[in-house]
Amino acid sequence: MPLNKKNGFYLIGFICFIVLIVSILSPAESTLGSWIKLLYIHAGLAIVGIMIFILAGIFGVLHLVFKNLSFSKLSKSSQKVALFIWVFNGLLSAFVTKMIWGKWLFLAEPRFKITIFILVLAPIFYLFSLWAGDRKTTSILNMVFACVVVWLYGTAGSAIFHPTNAARSSSNLLIRLSFFSINGLLFIAALILIWMMKEAD
Repeated sequence: MPLNKKNGFYLIGFICFIVLIVSILSPAESTLGSWIKLLYIHAGLAIVGIMIFILAGIFGVLHLVFKNLSFSKLSKSSQKVALFIWVFNGLLSAFVTKMIWGKWLFLAEPRFKITIFILVLAPIFYLFSLWAGDRKTTSILNMVFACVVVWLYGTAGSAIFHPTNAARSSSNLLIRLSFFSINGLLFIAALILIWMMKEAD
């Protein structure tokens, strides 16, 4: 069922407002203090961005296998949403890095290097798909890029200063609930945006 564009944006705005409220009301953490409130959103966007890149690849595979136009549209819209999330989170990541560790760029950190690498590579794949102007090519590119993202995180080195699962490994139930709630809400917002863009394609 098509989602009205105006109502869709209202719904996404409401979800983002709830995310902000949950982040503000969430408790501080012993290591990161109140900065974990911002890290909830940063980590949530990173996780959702990765999931949507992978989702774009899955839809690409489904399009190639079943030749269904809807899967092609979903792959294309997922690609756009993932790119938007990643660019926004890249800027947020730089800000968080500056506030916590005093540097805008911290290239010694494996996860930050992956963020930058994807930030450079994702627009190249997107622009190439626009240049090709072919749904099949877009699906193939999204499938390949999903594999690249999985490989990058699967082979990433150990964190240096970046907290490893600071929220998920916390003994504080409210911190864990805040983290998972924000992740879930951001993922729902991303899915709504994917569906809206798919209907407009």
